Amino acid sequence: MVKFSYTAIIQKVDENEYAANVPVFPGCSASGSSEEDVIKEVQRIVIEFINQEYSQGDTIPNEITEKVEVEIEGKTLKYTAFFFQMGKTEYKVLIPLLPGCVEKGKTYEEAAKNIRKTIRHFATIPTTKEMFVEENAKKFDIEIE
Repeated sequence: MVKFSYTAIIQKVDENEYAANVPVFPGCSASGSSEEDVIKEVQRIVIEFINQEYSQGDTIPNEITEKVEVEIEGKTLKYTAFFFQMGKTEYKVLIPLLPGCVEKGKTYEEAAKNIRKTIRHFATIPTTKEMFVEENAKKFDIEIE
């Protein structure tokens, strides 16, 4: 068995409902009556998704999460970036706080350089939403046979 760790972004929808999505796997989302329930459900959905989408021997993406800093108009902005290694020769990176802010590169360093350029096109002022993402990002593990 191989163990993977991914991040789910969890939002409280109402009193007894939580929703989660997994940035590395667009479309993988779940809901539940508690954070624990939604994590269990998203784990199940991700395993099912991987078994369907990566059954042909494709490399399952690895997630690397880190802060990316960009200076804009004399201000340093920090965003949480999700880097995904797609096989041996490609990295994809996205900023959940900036929908559509996605880049890739042949190396991790190239992907990081490219996303900084793209952030400059998306970001104009610092936002407190970054704290929201930080507080609601939960790591979870799955095991694939």
